[in-house]
Amino acid sequence: METVFHDVPFEAGQKMWSKASHVAGKVCSQLTLSRDLAFIDLSAIALRKLGISRKELIECDGSQYAETRAWGLALHDQHPGAEGLLWTSRQADPERSLVLFEDRLGSPALNVVGAPVSLLLSDGSATSEVLTLAERLGVLLTP
Repeated sequence: METVFHDVPFEAGQKMWSKASHVAGKVCSQLTLSRDLAFIDLSAIALRKLGISRKELIECDGSQYAETRAWGLALHDQHPGAEGLLWTSRQADPERSLVLFEDRLGSPALNVVGAPVSLLLSDGSATSEVLTLAERLGVLLTP
């Protein structure tokens, strides 16, 4: 859901969000781990140690992606044993979000459980997970 609602503005009141632009064509897959993974922790304390704020790295919008990609590359290069990044979700705190470093996942680490599920049902309505998070964020999903 982090991808679907990533750019919802931080403002009071109801926000309109287009299903066609933000939900259509997206799927949800369930994965299980076959082994433990080594993540770089990007929680508040770890970010403070790195000298960057959550606002600068996690809570930024698409206009700052060049900087966040640069941070990701630097962290990748400085931590050769790390297999990804792990942080508290921007939109659904206390849930966790992650990025995996494909070049570091030598042995199979993820198993797909079942088939991917569309976030839009055949009648054009959103799945209950999408609707629940939209309601929590104050988002009205429009066609």
